Order: sequence, then structure tokens, then C-alpha cells
Amino acid sequence: FLFISRDVGKRNLFNYALRTYIRKHPTLIQNYNDDDLEEIILRKKALKNKNEVVTATKQQKSINNESDIKKVYMLDMESGLDFMLRREICKINEINNDAYNALVKWLTVLVKYFPGREPVMTYLTRLLDEVKSQPNGFTGNEFRRMANRKTEDAYLPTYFQQWRHCAGSANQYRGYPCAVWLIFHSLTVGQVRFEEKKSVPSDKLDMIEVPLAIKNFIKYFFGCRECSDHFMKETVNVEDIQPNKYEAVLYLWNIHNRVNERLHGEISEDPLHPKLQFPPIPLCKQCHKLDKDDVTSFNKDRTIEFLLEFYSKDNIDSSNLTDFQQQSIRKLRSRQKWKQINENDGNINNIPDENSDNELSKYIKKSSLFGTTTMLLKHFKIYFIVTCFVFVIFLRYRFCKVKKKRYTL
Repeated sequence: FLFISRDVGKRNLFNYALRTYIRKHPTLIQNYNDDDLEEIILRKKALKNKNEVVTATKQQKSINNESDIKKVYMLDMESGLDFMLRREICKINEINNDAYNALVKWLTVLVKYFPGREPVMTYLTRLLDEVKSQPNGFTGNEFRRMANRKTEDAYLPTYFQQWRHCAGSANQYRGYPCAVWLIFHSLTVGQVRFEEKKSVPSDKLDMIEVPLAIKNFIKYFFGCRECSDHFMKETVNVEDIQPNKYEAVLYLWNIHNRVNERLHGEISEDPLHPKLQFPPIPLCKQCHKLDKDDVTSFNKDRTIEFLLEFYSKDNIDSSNLTDFQQQSIRKLRSRQKWKQINENDGNINNIPDENSDNELSKYIKKSSLFGTTTMLLKHFKIYFIVTCFVFVIFLRYRFCKVKKKRYTL
């Protein structure tokens, strides 16, 4: 019985067969690791299935849809964190020295200022503690294992890049970069609210804490290196921020608008979501003013008020989020599916414990992606001999045919 998973396309069979063979013979290639490629293949189908729905939905929506643009959606930010912690940061081979310090600072500001729900904040706190417990650093794969840990009271759901406001008209638009900006702005506003509760004097404020953590995160962990280089230029004066509680909010807002201005009209811009100066007039009319030459500019005081309200915890829509129970149900369904498959193959003893999220994830990937190719490899010699035999017959037929024609008038 040969089971072919729907996730394994015909074009990928040779790819999977080769990777499986290399994994079974680790001495062939030292330090071989194809986890990133494997995850890309797994997620590609999910993204492809979403594409038509997302495109149709976004085309029906106007960019000025008030029910959408007046809210910040936690789904976007949690999905962004999921991609960031389990995909972006893990790409670094070795996280040590300056990169390690940048990661600690980044997780620290997330724990202090991110407006997340309780289980997500507990998850971030435990992740930070585990990172701090290894001051000599670790590999990207080791960090991936840390980030993948979930318990009932501490978890960050795996969303496979689900977006609400950050959904683009096609998969290559918006998404993760949009979510990253939302997270950045929410942190600067979160710091203001945090300091207000503590009643910290203005001259004691550490207003470069969040912008500097953001800068170093982009420097060491953001996947787009060109974007990272531009951001380094934009934040060259980050340590000159004045100890005013609103300075970090305005500093990041100004950078974001300069980035939007630079990227407006570029090929990476979503045609249905043009990069505008934020906030646009429909979202905050009071934030704009006309000078004596009828040139529009921003009213600084009104803009500060808007940003503090827009990115506040009270303005975050937490609907459509995934909880631990829903993730467990999905995991159980996946486990039952692969249990049934392996019962047919007589491999029931190889199914991992249902409480082991990491082991189950690896097991599902192995079953879906490599079950078919394992069977192919077992009979590789037979296939090879048959192929050679057919090839020899073909050559003899062609040779005899040509030879015969040489002597025919």
C-alpha cells in the first residue's frame, strides 16, 4: 500500500526522496538542516488555499472601511509574533554575543510593554527566562524549540500567517511587515502607559529603551537585509531621543511615514492598500492642518493624542483569536489522521505522545512528507534496474533503425 499525501505534489517527490535519503545517511552532509524548507512547503499549501478567499474579500472592501481601519487587531500582532519568533529569529545560525543581547532586549520590551492577553504574556515571560538562562547563546534551531513550547497557561498560537487588517490583496503584499509595525507602535505607546502608572519623572525616563530594542531587532533578525540597512540609516540618531514621554512615539511614527513615502509607488506596494502618510484624513481629520501656503501638515498635539488612543490596549480587537483548547483540538485531529494512516502501514507504535507538541509536529511532517518517499527508496534498486533496462532497449532500437537507413536507397 502506497500512501501519497495531498501535501506531496508530484513535482516534489524527488525533492522529498533526496532529502529523506540524506537524513538517513547523516555522514553524507555535515550539519544538514532543511527545517526551513520543510516549513515553507507545509505552509505554501495553506497560503495557496487562502489566496482566492483573501483576494475576493479584499477587493470587496474599501480602504476607508471604518469598521476595519479604526481598530488594531490582536490577530495581526499575534500572527506577527508567531512568524517572528518561530520563523525569522530561527534563521540565524548562531545567536550569541551582540545578537544574543539584542534578543534579550527585544524579549524584555515585549514582556514589559506588549498589550497581549494573559497566556501570551506568560509565554513571552517564560521564553525570556529560558533565553536568559543560556548567556553563552544558542543556535537558531535551539531557539525554535524554545519558541515552540506551549502549555495550557502559557502559549502563543501557531497561526500560519493569518491576517485581519494586515491581509493584502495577494500573498506577497502586507502581512508580516504590516504586523511588525503594529507591534512596534504598540510598544512605544505601551511604554508611555507603563511609565504613567509608575509616575516616573520626565528626567528619569528611558525613552530610547523601545526604539533601541527595535533597531537592534531589525539589525540582527529582520529577514529583509535591504530593509534592515534602510532602517539603520533612519535610526542613526536613536540615542539622541529626548527624555520626553511622547518622544519615542513620535520618533517611530516619523520613521514609519518616511518609509511609507520612500516605498510609495514601488513594486512591493499593495495596489489596494497604497502607502499613505499616517494617519490619513479619513481616520483623523484633526491631525491635519493647512499652513498659510495651503500645504497640509500634521498637527503634532492632535497626532500624539490619536496615536496614544489608536495603539492603546482599549482599541485592540481581540476577536477571532485561537486559544489553547482550539489548538489542542486541531493537534488531536491531526494526530488521529496520521494514526489511521500508520495503522494501515503497521506503524502504530511510532505515534508520539499527544502531549508532546514538538514531537507530534515532527511526526506529522515526517508522515505527510516522507511516508511516500520511504517506500520509493526501499525499491530504488528495482526502479533503477528497470529504468536502465528500458533505456538500453531504447538505444538499441534507435541505433538499429539508423543503421538500417544507412543502406537503404
